[in-house]
Amino acid sequence: MEGLPFEVAQAFLNLMGEDVKAGKRFAPGSITTDLTEPPAPIAFISVENIAGLTAVAEVYGEVKALQAIWSDSTGRLPWEPSYRNPADAQPLLGPVPDFK
Repeated sequence: MEGLPFEVAQAFLNLMGEDVKAGKRFAPGSITTDLTEPPAPIAFISVENIAGLTAVAEVYGEVKALQAIWSDSTGRLPWEPSYRNPADAQPLLGPVPDFK
């Protein structure tokens, strides 16, 4: 997650970690509202820019990562019309898939 205060991002990542421990999987191009109260979807994209993950690469070698993208206060994601946050509030580390 990019652009959120540490405590908020940590809370989301802990919720995602609990879901993964329970067997849930998040995939690129998926959107969930299970981690938030509507209307606040979280979308997932494949990370292509892994420059910030150098420590992970040192430990694990090849890095495959997902970015969790948070919505604005109206439930819009950065690529949707009328997204309210500045473009640089949440850098996207990969391409936006065709969400359906």
